[in-house]
Parts: sequence; structure tokens; C-alpha cells
Amino acid sequence: MQRSPWSTALVDDIATFERAVRPALESATSMEAAAQIMARELFDSFGAGVLVRLYQTMRYHQLPPPARQFVRDLAEKRDVADRLHGMSPVLALLGTWGSEPDWRDRRKSRGHVAIPLFDASFVQSIPMVARLLQDLGVGMDFFDPEPGVQTWKLLGGVNGVFYVPEAATASDHLGRRIIPAQDFVAAHGVKTVFGMGGAYLAGSMVCAIVFAAEFVPRAQAERFARTISIFKAATLRLARQNRFFEAEPAS
Repeated sequence: MQRSPWSTALVDDIATFERAVRPALESATSMEAAAQIMARELFDSFGAGVLVRLYQTMRYHQLPPPARQFVRDLAEKRDVADRLHGMSPVLALLGTWGSEPDWRDRRKSRGHVAIPLFDASFVQSIPMVARLLQDLGVGMDFFDPEPGVQTWKLLGGVNGVFYVPEAATASDHLGRRIIPAQDFVAAHGVKTVFGMGGAYLAGSMVCAIVFAAEFVPRAQAERFARTISIFKAATLRLARQNRFFEAEPAS
């Protein structure tokens, strides 16, 4: 099929994509299944794409066992395992599609299966996650509430756009690369990274992140923000029921 470049896709192209993808999203049996559909269709409908991923915030206890183990291993490596508990917030990978076969199965992700969101200090130690949440309107004060009263009041239902114009050079205020995996950026010619995110009324946030092999102007990236509204509307029932993942395949 002919793909409309991310950098020049028209509003009509995006509307056509939304009409085509919505029935499949509405028939999905889990957030994971819907996210996989969304990632694949975004990748196939637009270009030049390298990788598209969808994430959602949830609680640690809601992850499947392999993802829980991944988070625990990460927490132990960062010497914060004592702070991990069932209600710990995490940003979990739900769907993925890209130019490499291993990028088409979330279970094959090596470094981004799920990211714990312990507090502002921990989040700020991960430049891409910090910028993502900042751009999507999640204030760092969200991660430092009074003990026991943390809520999921993230975006108030409003959609936001994450935008890194030059993946190879963009840095944060500490001089760190916002996209730390510079070997990945160089090997696959990633130019611009952008994302669309929003919150369900119940509070959890979902976002799609696009790694594009072309420069995408910010105004153009903002055109795609509406696609996350389609995803949220089509998956509201799944989010309300906490139907996050498909059953793990038998080992």
C-alpha cells in the first residue's frame, strides 16, 4: 500500500487512517491487542517509519509476570527495589511495530518492557521518559504526593504531543541526549521522534511514540494528536475493565 510520509501527510490522510482503524480497535479483546493494531496500522499507513510503540500507565501488580520480573530486576539494579510494591505506577509497553521483526512483539523488547515511575527524581533520571511526561502535561509533582494519596489525574482528558525534532542531537537541561539509544538512532537513520498521548477519564494515560526516518515539523506532528482520541474512544471499555494484556503464551 502507498504510505503518506509523516512529514507531509494531510489532514484527510489522517482522517482516512482513523476511519479504517477504528473498527479493528473496537473489536480488540485487550488493550495489548488494540495497541498492537494501532502500532501496526500507524507504521503501515505512514512513513518513513522506523518504529512505533504504544505505552500505558498502570500499577505494578497489573503487569504480566515476565514484565513484573523485568521491573523488579530494574529496581534492584537501581537500588530501589525496597520501594517497589503492588500499587507502584509503571509505564508499560503494550504494542510495538517496526522495520525489524523483533520490533513486532512486545515480549522481545530488551530495555523498555515497563518503566517504574517511583518519584520525580527517578523519572528525571530517564531523559526520554521525563521529556515524554513533561510534553504530555504530566507535572513532576504527580510523582511526589503525600503518602497514600497518589492518583491518576494526569491530563484531564486533554491530548498532548511529545516532540524531539532532532533525535541525534537534542539534549535536556543537563546536557543528556533525550533519546539515549544513539546507536539505534544512527543505525536506523532516526531523525525525529514524536508522540501523541492522553488520559482516560478514569485516569490512566496512553501514548503512541513514533521514531521517524525523516524530519517531521512540530506543526505536522501535532496533526497526529487526534489519532490518540480515536484510540481512547475505541478502547474505553477495555480501560474501564483493566483488560490490559492478552494471556501469556504457554512456555
